[in-house]
Amino acid sequence: MAKRKPKLRETYTDADGIERDTRTRRRVIRVGTRAAHVREGDGGPLGKRISRLPVIEVLKAHQRWDREDKARNDALAKAADVLATHWHLAGLTANPKTPNIMGVGAGTGDPAYMMPTQEAAVRHRDTIRMAREMIGPRCWPCVEAVVCEDRDLEDAGRMLAGYQSRAQAIAVALERVIHGVEIIAVVWGHVRY
Repeated sequence: MAKRKPKLRETYTDADGIERDTRTRRRVIRVGTRAAHVREGDGGPLGKRISRLPVIEVLKAHQRWDREDKARNDALAKAADVLATHWHLAGLTANPKTPNIMGVGAGTGDPAYMMPTQEAAVRHRDTIRMAREMIGPRCWPCVEAVVCEDRDLEDAGRMLAGYQSRAQAIAVALERVIHGVEIIAVVWGHVRY
């Protein structure tokens, strides 16, 4: 049985010059090869809600991980995505019950049983702890903010590196994130050094 080719989404440009999806009539925003949709009319008082692309995908699409080598760019993006997946599966995503990963909290709430309730979460937290030790205290806060918590480079550079200029904040945060992800990619076997 032959595999069917996935049907490409067709778009059209409306009278205002906005690119829209033909089936859903949603506005389409293109970043590299990916597209994000803008939902109109259901976003509260402003009337719009944008489904935002992760920073990892934007950096990959603009080839910011490695400008010269596309294969290395994709491998570093994959390593960053793996780190973000470990963060999510460890139960460390941002919510009011987010634990301190260096501690043993966020279990059932009982002080005697403060370990995570799933063995998989423990394994993923151990992976995050090892990654944190490998990357080091200089680069880890930026990697954690950009890759794991999906903050903008500018915010990470201003908050964590202390730069107030937009260009400096982005440059410093990007350099630290790339350096930290390169360490992880080499150790985990995604890239050769």
